[in-house]
Amino acid sequence: MKRKNSFFGTLLIAVSASLIVGCKNTAAPTDSEVTPRGEPTLVCDTIVFDEASKTFNLSLHADSTADAKVTFFLLDGDSILMQNTDGQFSGIPPFEEGYNVRLQAEWSDTTITTPLTHIVGFVVPREPVDKIPADELQKLINSQDKSLILGNNLHLAQGLSVVVTDTQMEASSLQDVITLLKNGVWKSVTVTDVSYDDNNLITAIKLKPVGEQQIEDEDYDEDF
Repeated sequence: MKRKNSFFGTLLIAVSASLIVGCKNTAAPTDSEVTPRGEPTLVCDTIVFDEASKTFNLSLHADSTADAKVTFFLLDGDSILMQNTDGQFSGIPPFEEGYNVRLQAEWSDTTITTPLTHIVGFVVPREPVDKIPADELQKLINSQDKSLILGNNLHLAQGLSVVVTDTQMEASSLQDVITLLKNGVWKSVTVTDVSYDDNNLITAIKLKPVGEQQIEDEDYDEDF
């Protein structure tokens, strides 16, 4: 009888040991093994102007956000204007300087927020105008026309690019150019090239000064 009990006791120990070994070999995978996690990336898809409301629609999406709670943000500087979970924004007011966007991806063990991304293109489309030729533009500049100073000339596109060649002075805008003319640093300018968009708005001007003078700092007046 004792031998029989000893046999069954030995068998029970062997079966238990086998179960323990089996559990060690089939450990559950970790979260990182189930879903590899990358760095979230925010992608700006499209900016669409809504003619009826005179506002803009913006579509955003994100990569590497599997299993995360995702929130999209539209900001003016650091101030949150709108936020949602699908990346679809509407009713965005026109703003020439543009907006910032940001993504927050939240998992059970961590939260990742992307850096601010600046996007532009929130400018109301302009109506077509008659093309102004280079020589007429040159006359406006040399006469220091007030519409150029104030930036409200209807022939100029927003974000106008100005390139000045053959000069030792720094000038990257029409306001800079007119200031140099006003102070007598340049006697006049010659417009050498003009670029237009599809509505005949001037997008870029290339010019060079005539009769550039050297002046002292105290003689230079930056005010219009």
